[in-house]
Amino acid sequence: MKLQHLLSTFFIAAVLSTTLLSGPCTASFVSSNKITLENDGMSWDYEECITNREAIFFRELIDRETGNNDSFVNAWEIRNMELELRDRLENSIEKKPDVKLEGSSEMVKVLDVEFWLSDEALGTASRSSPITNTASVTYNFEEEGVEEELKKEEEGEASTETGNEIGTEIGTETGNQTSNQTSIWFLGTPGSEVTIFLPPGYDVNRADGLEDKNEEFEDSRKILKGSFGPEGEITLWFSENKSYETAALPEVLTGDEVMENETLSIEEPEPEENLADAGFFENFLGRLFPSPKV
Repeated sequence: MKLQHLLSTFFIAAVLSTTLLSGPCTASFVSSNKITLENDGMSWDYEECITNREAIFFRELIDRETGNNDSFVNAWEIRNMELELRDRLENSIEKKPDVKLEGSSEMVKVLDVEFWLSDEALGTASRSSPITNTASVTYNFEEEGVEEELKKEEEGEASTETGNEIGTEIGTETGNQTSNQTSIWFLGTPGSEVTIFLPPGYDVNRADGLEDKNEEFEDSRKILKGSFGPEGEITLWFSENKSYETAALPEVLTGDEVMENETLSIEEPEPEENLADAGFFENFLGRLFPSPKV
């Protein structure tokens, strides 16, 4: 979500003073991102603190564009600016998607866009005290696009020996057999901090464009922390962690119990009609990489 560029464009469109706009402004925009991936969609929360000269620009912009230009920002003017920026952000994402699955935005649909301005903007327009803007976008992963991706994949399978491949398969660091995986791409503000929560039970195999990466684990989720690189793009390749399913079993058999139960009965997965009950990623990966029939 490139909110900084949206605001910068708005400043220019409002024909603010070119003298004030001269010089670098990135130091006056401090932004952070929180991306939470779920099985059927995701949310992207964005926070940006505007300081120094840009804070004056923004107060003047609110007063001039959505107010009465009396050099004072009131609550009504802030609300009007929130609506204006929400619409601009929604249109910006529609024209240039900021999330893609397997290199395509067809399966990613925007459900909701919210934009909030802090009450810090209230008061005299010439104040330079910080203003914190917050935006939140909710996305849904739709399976209508899965069929198209499958058709494209099937067309490419004829020229490959292995088939059932999508993207690049990355081996694990321990040298285990490569796993089926999918990729997701984000377009953000270069240099901005980002925290990405993977869906429960999934591991990241590779992360491109995520600088100063750190990994954490909390509540069955892998958490990635770092920042967007100079290009403002991050691509993750991730796959389902089979050990998570094992850890989720209600009981763990002891050695004696294993000896008493030499053969364990494992229920076969439900047929195709029950796939709708699964999450998007589980369903998506299941369609792209069906289990081999015995």
